[in-house]
Amino acid sequence: MIRQFGRSEANRSKELDEKFPQIPAVSENNVWYSYDEHASHVIIFVHGIFSDSRTCWLHQDDNVTKCEYWPELVRRDLRLCNPAIFLGGFYTDPNSTTYEIRDCAHELFSALRRPSVDGRLSPLDFHHLIFVTHSTGGIVVRYLLERHKKEFTDKEVGLVLVASPSYGSKWANRTDPLSRALNNRLSQQLKWGNDSLQEIDDRFRELVDGKHIPNLKGTEAYENHFLRRNFFWARTKVVDKESAGRYFGSPRQLPNTDHSTCVKPDTFTHPAHELLVDFYTSLGWICPASSWDSIPAPKGGISRHAENNIDAVLFDVYQPGYETYYVKRSIDDEFARAKDIFHLWVFGPSGCGKTCLIRRNLVRLDSEYIFISLANYYDSSAEEWLAAVIEELFAEANRASPPERSLPYLMDNAAKLLCTEYEKRRVYIHIEEIPVRSAELLTQFAKLVSAFLVHYATKAQNENVKFVFSSIDFPYSDLDNFHNKVHERLRVMPMTIWSEDAIKRLVIMISEELKLALSEIQQKTIKDFAQGSPRFVKKLFRNLLARQFPIEEQFDTILRETEQELG
Repeated sequence: MIRQFGRSEANRSKELDEKFPQIPAVSENNVWYSYDEHASHVIIFVHGIFSDSRTCWLHQDDNVTKCEYWPELVRRDLRLCNPAIFLGGFYTDPNSTTYEIRDCAHELFSALRRPSVDGRLSPLDFHHLIFVTHSTGGIVVRYLLERHKKEFTDKEVGLVLVASPSYGSKWANRTDPLSRALNNRLSQQLKWGNDSLQEIDDRFRELVDGKHIPNLKGTEAYENHFLRRNFFWARTKVVDKESAGRYFGSPRQLPNTDHSTCVKPDTFTHPAHELLVDFYTSLGWICPASSWDSIPAPKGGISRHAENNIDAVLFDVYQPGYETYYVKRSIDDEFARAKDIFHLWVFGPSGCGKTCLIRRNLVRLDSEYIFISLANYYDSSAEEWLAAVIEELFAEANRASPPERSLPYLMDNAAKLLCTEYEKRRVYIHIEEIPVRSAELLTQFAKLVSAFLVHYATKAQNENVKFVFSSIDFPYSDLDNFHNKVHERLRVMPMTIWSEDAIKRLVIMISEELKLALSEIQQKTIKDFAQGSPRFVKKLFRNLLARQFPIEEQFDTILRETEQELG
């Protein structure tokens, strides 16, 4: 008898195949996902170790309707100009024994230049190519480009390296005994500073610096968290900044991602997808596709432009590309003026836009921006919160954490780290999602933070590091005389619910951008129900767009449902 678990897994796989008809089977690689011989460019996805073209890019969810597949997002995103999409890959398995990087590269390169049996062009028949790679896939593609550079000298080549351990991963060193026991050559080659990786690193750097592929451009990114975020000792990353950024300038850290989720976008606003869009835009390739405005809106619905723009217009997490859809308020100017003078603590009710305000005024700057979330430390003490922040600072700087665990020792070493690491450059450190269980605990944390800021100030010649904290509640009310010193450097900024004018501007902007014909009465009703919450407004519009049109017949019902959902 087949177990129920087996049946449910089979049903789930069938549902995924129905949602994504072109998705390959498990272990199937080197196939077209979307083919158009007239496409101006091809995007080639290349997975990492112990993965394949199906699982690597697939965002899973208990609700299959919420699952997403990155190549499918790319296919639907008109900003990428309707590319052909090829799912490249190579054999990788714990039992793959002596199959190593050069074998993987040979397998992939052979597939890239091999025409299909049905007469389709090969990926290398296209003049403009973008490789989107994850982890070991980036190493394989770098090896391939260097060894076969003559095949690419007359092509326009883009290379997106996501969490690719160009110089190896220190975590591969820890798993080396298992790799040796399995005689897995590929995983052994991923150790930090491995001879094979050093050679590939040197040869590829010479390729880039010598412009042996004249029109090669690239971008690099790395994850924000370890795979298991609730492990206090696991504050490092599988691929850190030092290993991920070696060829194309400063790498981009992908917020709120780990080594797996960094290549599993669930929306157009996922940081990895935005990295790809930004990189494609920077290439300046001419897009022959019809402009959005030339695509007619289907009767009774929204235009294809609006459909592809929903996640950007209704963004939850601010990115620079969303500035058009950001409703600026007076507190933005207040924050912008204060951020270089004070450390800031922003507090206010849930849903009032604290995170968007902070990110919008920090990520647009040329200075570095470090995001640290404490969401996984709900059951921890205030001392453990601060220790977690300090651990993350050392990990961000690719430094080993102090061996002694006492908080005074950690604070002193962290202050010294900030003074040396950021002596000549500005950095903003955003501490978010402080898991408050009580006002007393928050006050205790605020006092520890205050003591640390005072200690840092006594050591720093110029305070290039500015901290920004955010919480729902006021952080403290009673500080002793010692901690009163911090008021010279720390400013507490309250955020209130949005004004009626700001909510009105938000409603009008969304309606116009998504081409929704709402009456003045409906717009006013939304404003009244929102009660100053931009979160309510965006949730309502998502609910409206999820239903069948016309809106008039369901407006009141959806309005009430949204009110109940958000309490």
